[in-house]
Amino acid sequence: MAAVSAGSPAEQAGIQAGDRIVIAGDSAIDSIAALQENTQRNAGQPVTYKVMRSVDGVETEVELVMTPRVNPPENQGALGIQIGEPMRPATVGEMIWSGIETTGQIIWLTFALPVMLLTQGASVSELGFMGPVGIAATTGDVVRSALATDTLLPVIWFTGLLSVAIGITNLLPIPGLDGGRLIFVIVEAVRGRRVEPAQEGLIHLLGIGVLLFLVGIVTIREVTALVNGTFPGLGLP
Repeated sequence: MAAVSAGSPAEQAGIQAGDRIVIAGDSAIDSIAALQENTQRNAGQPVTYKVMRSVDGVETEVELVMTPRVNPPENQGALGIQIGEPMRPATVGEMIWSGIETTGQIIWLTFALPVMLLTQGASVSELGFMGPVGIAATTGDVVRSALATDTLLPVIWFTGLLSVAIGITNLLPIPGLDGGRLIFVIVEAVRGRRVEPAQEGLIHLLGIGVLLFLVGIVTIREVTALVNGTFPGLGLP
């Protein structure tokens, strides 16, 4: 587990962050779903848990008794633990494939979001589009999550995601961005001569103006949401 809530059954029983529950009562726990199902089934009843705990690099078995709460406090579960998937060092092949897969998903979303705006009538806020203020607020959520779980993984993941998203966005065929400049390069290659520099400069200037206008609108919306307390968080600890 990643964290333990203060005053919860887990803390009272002596559960520690990093412990791994392997048996609950008579049931083997091999997934998050199995633990959740077992917890719901035994709400209000004392259950004996067998937990694997790493001490100086050596795993030892610890037996603890906890009673899942029927009505836990808001933002807490029945046991008061933040569940996390067990982690292990990834192989080189897994790291490469995970990077390719995640990058592909981000590229797909970058091009799919405008289509969703047009076909579904969804608002920019519903699709998760963020401006500078939104990125800063989300970065704060990610950093707080990293501090709460004592790991840099959320920060590293978000940094990579943000880098890919910004890089792909910059390659979109929009005047003022690098992608817009590439369009002019292609046109010049097809025509055999370049576009008049003054005309090209004017088009890029207009493109930058439109982009700055849109960023301004998004920034006003995000600042208003932060002031009103309606800015969507990530639900991170």
